[in-house]
Amino acid sequence: AEMISVMASITVVDLRYNNLDTESATMLATFAKEKRISLCGITPEQTVADFSSKKTGSYMLPADAILLAADLAVRPSVTSIDLSNNALCGIRFGQGTYTADGIKAIAESISVSPSVTSVNLSRNQLCGIDERGRGTYNADGIKAIADSIAVS
Repeated sequence: AEMISVMASITVVDLRYNNLDTESATMLATFAKEKRISLCGITPEQTVADFSSKKTGSYMLPADAILLAADLAVRPSVTSIDLSNNALCGIRFGQGTYTADGIKAIAESISVSPSVTSVNLSRNQLCGIDERGRGTYNADGIKAIADSIAVS
């Protein structure tokens, strides 16, 4: 973070897929919002952001979702986001630990972003249960998304 604060000309970096913990991602997100820096590679003019695993070949985790939520705060040009087929709540193919931290950050950013009109969250195990029925049900992620839709 100290290095980024010295380099005032940086406006776009991509820190996804670095296995950050949510605490580190939150710290980076706070700083990026202050400096108006994209942490997920979204350019200032970009209107569509496709972060589906089919496009990227990697799975976004909760910390990556926190970084993206910060991007949405500084990139009002984005109208459509594809987050399908990821692990935004930490679970993929019966592996991982459920946390709603990432999806809550995404939900909050959607609720305050007037430009976002389309979000694909399919195949993200938002309720803690994977596509084969493995896991433990948890409504935190679904509730966060429902609440964000209700206010947007």
